[in-house]
Amino acid sequence: MRGLLALVVAALSMPLVACSVPTNGLTGVGVDDGGHLTVVLAWCGPTQPDSVTVYHEDERGEVTDAVYVAPRLTGQVASFRLDDPGSNGWQLEGAPKLREETAYHAYGGTKDNSFSTGSVRFRLGVTDQLRPGQVLLQGQEEGDRVVSQAEFEAQLRCG
Repeated sequence: MRGLLALVVAALSMPLVACSVPTNGLTGVGVDDGGHLTVVLAWCGPTQPDSVTVYHEDERGEVTDAVYVAPRLTGQVASFRLDDPGSNGWQLEGAPKLREETAYHAYGGTKDNSFSTGSVRFRLGVTDQLRPGQVLLQGQEEGDRVVSQAEFEAQLRCG
């Protein structure tokens, strides 16, 4: 009987494990020289993110506000403006209506779910707290942190 129970528990937990997408990078937000909000990504390995999803949470759960489709990326770092993604070759799916009072999350991912970048939580007003060259990110233990672009990239631990 214990063997059967263990088999049932193992079988039921398999879908939970199979649905988890490994995190292999970081997501932050910054501002460009004009004070426009940017999403900043850094990742490990040869596979680049295909897109960035921006969403918020409400009583229905996670609500996708926008999906930004990446151009062909090179290297291990990329960024784009939320309000003008085309300036860096990104394409916006949908027409987001982002609001000042809402807390948003952004993360990068691949079409095949082989990896995603860690999520960043932000509000549109964060631009008042950032200068060009700074990136807001969240650590699991530290909470919100503002670091330089170089420090952001150094946070990435590949290998």
